[in-house]
Amino acid sequence: MYRCSRCLGGLYHLSDLLRSRVRDLRIELSQKKAAGASPLRVLDLENQLVIELGRSARPEERTEALRSAEEVWRRLEDPRTPLAAPSRTAMRVMLCTTMRRCALLAKHREAAEVWTARFAQRAARLQPQDFIQDGEEMRGWEKTPTPTTAKSTSPLSPSSSQLRAQFGTSLTEEDIDESAQRGDVGASPNEEGENDAHPKRRELSPMQKYRQDLVLSHPMIGIVFKGRQGPGPRYTG
Repeated sequence: MYRCSRCLGGLYHLSDLLRSRVRDLRIELSQKKAAGASPLRVLDLENQLVIELGRSARPEERTEALRSAEEVWRRLEDPRTPLAAPSRTAMRVMLCTTMRRCALLAKHREAAEVWTARFAQRAARLQPQDFIQDGEEMRGWEKTPTPTTAKSTSPLSPSSSQLRAQFGTSLTEEDIDESAQRGDVGASPNEEGENDAHPKRRELSPMQKYRQDLVLSHPMIGIVFKGRQGPGPRYTG
């Protein structure tokens, strides 16, 4: 009985902390909007609020989270949103995993399938370096160098001649055929060999390494990169 009482007490305390966090985020978001804060700051606060609502045990807050998450996702998908690629990728991953669990707990099967599909559609092209690289735009989690970026020498950015239509990507056989007709044949074999022999690797700072390891420790990320099955859809982390 004593252990049960302690567990229940811990759950109530956690619930109180979540409610307090949601309340604080609502107040801060309202203040920032009234003060004319930058769109990125507002988006960050909205994303945090949606995540906290999605973790709530209250049905009405879960419903609000699923509704508000659609607007946050739309803005993350918009290439005009001036958000760094690593931040955009991390926010997408967190939003997908949290909303998927939220939908399952709320018994919204269709919403759960939507968030699962959103993650799986681009997961085949997701790389650990996507969480730390700069100077690139992320569209649908597929790396596309910006016009001002020099020709990439990283093996993570394959040339058009290396592209293949794969399940889980937006690339189709028609896209490849059209690219070939336009003469977009990519780098020559000699150039590719030189690039493979001298890949450019950037040293990570301790904080960047910690953030990358933290994100990659999630079971869904483990499935993508290592093919390792995690606890499944009931994972509560």
